[in-house]
Amino acid sequence: MAAAREYVAAMPRAAFSVYRRVTILVCASLLALSVAASAAQASKPSVGHAKFSPALLPSAGGHAKLTFKAKHASKCSLKSSLRFVKVPRSVKCSHGTAHVTLRVPRNASRAVESVTITITAKRGHHAAHKKLTLQVLGAPELALGVEFGCELINGKVYCWGEDFEGQLGRGTVSAASPTPAQVTLPARAVQVGAGYSAACALLATGQVYCWGNDERGVVGQPPTPEPIPKPTLVAGLTGAKSLSMGDGDACVVLRNASAECWGNDETDQAGNGNSNEEVLSVYTPTTVIGVSNVVSLAVSEKSTCAVIKGGTVKCWGDGELGQLGDGKLTADVVVTTPVSAIVSGVTQLAASWYDFCAVTSGHQDECWGGDQLGEADDGATGAPVETPAVAHGLGPVSYTGQGTRTLCAISDGHVFCWGYGENGQLGNGETRLDAASAVEAQGITTAADVASGESDSCAVLVNETTDCWGENERGAVGDGTTGERVTTPTPVTGLP
Repeated sequence: MAAAREYVAAMPRAAFSVYRRVTILVCASLLALSVAASAAQASKPSVGHAKFSPALLPSAGGHAKLTFKAKHASKCSLKSSLRFVKVPRSVKCSHGTAHVTLRVPRNASRAVESVTITITAKRGHHAAHKKLTLQVLGAPELALGVEFGCELINGKVYCWGEDFEGQLGRGTVSAASPTPAQVTLPARAVQVGAGYSAACALLATGQVYCWGNDERGVVGQPPTPEPIPKPTLVAGLTGAKSLSMGDGDACVVLRNASAECWGNDETDQAGNGNSNEEVLSVYTPTTVIGVSNVVSLAVSEKSTCAVIKGGTVKCWGDGELGQLGDGKLTADVVVTTPVSAIVSGVTQLAASWYDFCAVTSGHQDECWGGDQLGEADDGATGAPVETPAVAHGLGPVSYTGQGTRTLCAISDGHVFCWGYGENGQLGNGETRLDAASAVEAQGITTAADVASGESDSCAVLVNETTDCWGENERGAVGDGTTGERVTTPTPVTGLP
């Protein structure tokens, strides 16, 4: 430093003047660059505090508000990870705080899902991002068994009808209850299923609780002839994201897109490779062998099918009546290795006791199986349909509900049913042994969900009321009465 001072002092006056001016210019330039950099940094957009109200996006047709703060942003945009959760693409945020409404259409997914909303704030070439996750409550969902029904509404399960096996989940066994009552569960339910005389609920925790008849272990406990009327945890099962039930079986899709099943395993419908005729059931969930990338499952009495990512279907178990959909009848042979059904572009799958119906991307219903009472909707009865065929009497189909001996589908808000109808469960005002082609249930034009039990059918409407019809001896219609069969849709009373 001293040497530098001596060097400057020895400079001629003119040279010193130039040196001083250069130094001042350099310092000024550095200062200007520093100020510009700070200004540029300060003007970069950012997304600050953000929150949803309410914290759960209500069921189909509902909405929630998103409020967030954006700094130094000229414009903002939103993106939803779920197509059915509608958000505006462009949002005004130049004044700092933005308010946005998220909407769910009436025909949204029935299962509860979480949606990720990505907020992007932009200014020039700069952008800032923030992701938030919101739980979405799906539309009300129905599940019907033998003369009883359950419905999922806003995270709670309500059941009504026959209760000899404790299938209403009330902790005690009774003859019947024609009025719905809530099932006590330890956490919010996201899906409900029903079998012959048992029911299960999938919780938001990824656990499953079941109750009712456990003679084949479907409640997830060692098989017992004694009813289990209190919801009981299915041990060893975590990470489930969807649930399906059949006559005496239950299956789940896990978050890793594998599948597990338990309950009746007489024909390896649980999919664990069981070929031992002496092993009739498995009460602990076991991994389905030979399937991956599973999207959803449908469970019949003796067979199970899975929708695979990409829209294909694989089936296993008993194929004696063509239930596997591979064009073959496999009498006296249990198919322990999943085979491919001859159908593609499947978006949703449902089962009756001996039949399956798949909704395709072209909005057709393609069905296959035993067709004993017209459940394959092929215009005939009694002869197995081993290759999927387009259902009769239906327009564009948006959803087909799980059934037993009857199946129902939704087409443009109207409900069409086929199969067994002796107790009025077709909903067309008649009682008939069978319907080999779909007939329309009376008076329903805005259906959002539909399901059928052994002797009854129900539909949830877009206004979130529920209608049922069919056998009512045990109060399965849910209108607060027991006795005469009801052949046309009738409102269920006592639901929230």
